[in-house]
Amino acid sequence: MKFRFFFFTLLATLLPGTATDLHAGVVMAGNYKVEDVLVESNPAERTAADELRLYLHKIFGKLKVARYRIYVGYTEENKRFFGEELINSLDDEEFVIKSSPRGDIHLLGGRPRGTLYAAYWLLDRLLGVRWYTPDFEYVPSHESIDLGDIDLRQKPVFSYRPPSGRDLPYGVNMGRNNPQWSARNLLNDSGANPRRHHISQQYGGEFTWSPPYRCHALHLLIPPDKYFKQHPEWWALYKGERTTRGARGVSADYCLSSQGLVQETIKNIRQYLLDYPMSRLVSVQEGDATVAACECEQCQALLQSFGGKESGLWIYFTNQVGEALKEEFPEVKFITFAYTRSMAPPVNIEVAPNVGVQICAWGKSRGLPYADPRNKNGNEFISEVLQPWRKLTENIVFWDYIYSFGDEFLQDPNPLVSVENMKMFSTFTKIGGYMENSADSISNGQPFKTWLIARLQWNPEQVEGEELLEEFCRHYYGAEAGQFIADWWKLLRETNEKQGFSEFRAGGSLGKADFEDLPAVLQSQGLFQKALTLSASDAEQYLRVKDAYMPVQYRMLNQWPAWQAELQEKGIDIEKLYTTLRSHAELRDKQGMKLMDKFIKQIDSSYALRNIKAQASRLYGTYSPALAYDGNPETHYHAGSSAAWCQIEFDEPRLISRISSITTGSRNNYEHDYKVSGSLDGKAWFDLVPLKTVQPQEEDDEYFVVDDQLPAPQEVKFVRTTMNKVKMRDGRINDVVLREQYFNLEELPPKRKKK
Repeated sequence: MKFRFFFFTLLATLLPGTATDLHAGVVMAGNYKVEDVLVESNPAERTAADELRLYLHKIFGKLKVARYRIYVGYTEENKRFFGEELINSLDDEEFVIKSSPRGDIHLLGGRPRGTLYAAYWLLDRLLGVRWYTPDFEYVPSHESIDLGDIDLRQKPVFSYRPPSGRDLPYGVNMGRNNPQWSARNLLNDSGANPRRHHISQQYGGEFTWSPPYRCHALHLLIPPDKYFKQHPEWWALYKGERTTRGARGVSADYCLSSQGLVQETIKNIRQYLLDYPMSRLVSVQEGDATVAACECEQCQALLQSFGGKESGLWIYFTNQVGEALKEEFPEVKFITFAYTRSMAPPVNIEVAPNVGVQICAWGKSRGLPYADPRNKNGNEFISEVLQPWRKLTENIVFWDYIYSFGDEFLQDPNPLVSVENMKMFSTFTKIGGYMENSADSISNGQPFKTWLIARLQWNPEQVEGEELLEEFCRHYYGAEAGQFIADWWKLLRETNEKQGFSEFRAGGSLGKADFEDLPAVLQSQGLFQKALTLSASDAEQYLRVKDAYMPVQYRMLNQWPAWQAELQEKGIDIEKLYTTLRSHAELRDKQGMKLMDKFIKQIDSSYALRNIKAQASRLYGTYSPALAYDGNPETHYHAGSSAAWCQIEFDEPRLISRISSITTGSRNNYEHDYKVSGSLDGKAWFDLVPLKTVQPQEEDDEYFVVDDQLPAPQEVKFVRTTMNKVKMRDGRINDVVLREQYFNLEELPPKRKKK
């Protein structure tokens, strides 16, 4: 016993601290000093040390006399502590954090960013600092915190991690072009045009796309205004002509068998890569709204050899680019699209090792995870797109759409869908992808969703979405008010989950979603009234709660014709609802919140339609059914790409003898079926116009009118027009639109030609 006592007494004398420090782990109480070595440190490692010093002071207040050390980067202590073998094994973004027996903390990572990420991991995951938005951080206050023994080794699942959000309040960007926020959340791409914005070496540089852009880049690499006059043969032959289809050329198809086009593309990409050597991905991709593959003999022969899949032409073209540049730029991947016309994978062609594909989840249903058995559209995306492409290449980049650009102010039934989707994506690729998100901060799950996506991009398996949602609401909206906002999200999610509704897409909500219906909206309204009361003492939190409330108010406003009686029964007045919503939008617009001017226009439009009692079977974006009866053919009801009905209710029964309808969109010449029904009570329906087929008219008509004289006048209070999918001249199925409907019109509106 005497020997053991002597041994521990000697050890305590030799080591700083007390003998109990050997087994106490890390107990931080403002008693740690950051040690780094400036001579050998790179800029990101110096940032790591500076950030640790800054936030330790914020967390613990005035720091005490240092008893312990945090060794940052390639200090001599870290070299001895970790050893050469471990240090040499670290990947570029991998890091280790480990405590010593006496309680010091050693953190070190691969270069250039690993050590910086280690510092942010310590501050965020272990000490509780959160950088939710560029203008709002949460820093806990600790007297002391017991971290125990630390032994961590981390590296990201995805190598390409851009921010998903765009502009947020007060002109501050949510990650895009904000290198500090991106780095603090372990992102490594600026998310913007690579010619203009980069994460500096202070934050570790970035894994980024080459200019000219990260998508749709061929029309920028080969711009029509520069090349078309001299080389029209580089563009697709379509109906006997070479055309760029528009001044920008973004919708143009190219003659992908043209060797002149290939060589000029290679030349231009090479120059970009020389000018921007940090680039790791190059977009060799089609534009938006392309029409058809080139009809020249060589392109058509190639197309048939690839099973009639246009993606084969793009792989064929991109393989040549990759082959020409592989020796000079061995770390670069040349990425083409699986998007709209190129979505289906080809046959009879191999994808080169340095070539890959960016797969876009265009038009896919995301009210439920893609892999959910109830999400038929999502399941088909996995089985018919992801799995076949994965057999062709491991160089897959994802482009997902996690908001509704058709109406960016809709509620999102479940931002946590991205948790399961990102887990699924990680089984197909380790490159990563871009989650296209809302550009505003009030709806579609913002600003929570952008912060959540950053978490997921490091490792989706480490993310517990429910916990993060609760935490975010508590910190961002206030401890008390935030609970009611978290309950609102749960309400939407549980309502949607119970219904099994998946038809929530990039364009908006399609069909009758329970989470958007009156019972859920009234419950939401009650939760927000409580949240507003509890946040009233804190001006900033109160404004954030009002921001979150706006989509619920907006829903009540644009559904006023259908819900008027029930809302008035609950004491909701249309004038007060409108003025309250609009005044807050105006305030936020003056403060620089992105898209508020657009939202104000949508608020005004909904208010202007408040007396038109219209409903529809499917809702899409901002295309209210009332727009089909507002007297303006420039506005219209849009049902998406499925059959739908749209109806109007008159204030009193009326006698009608003629129904004139503009049933086409801006790209005319559709063939479609429709019928018109009438009712006196909205329950029993009878035919006004039996099922009819509309044939295409002249090709240059902007729209045309179907005019139906009834055999005899009919008394109706409700008129419902049912429209089926429409077929374009080339056989493709397109969207269902009711531009305008007139009753007892004396003179038809004139035809209008395309401009």
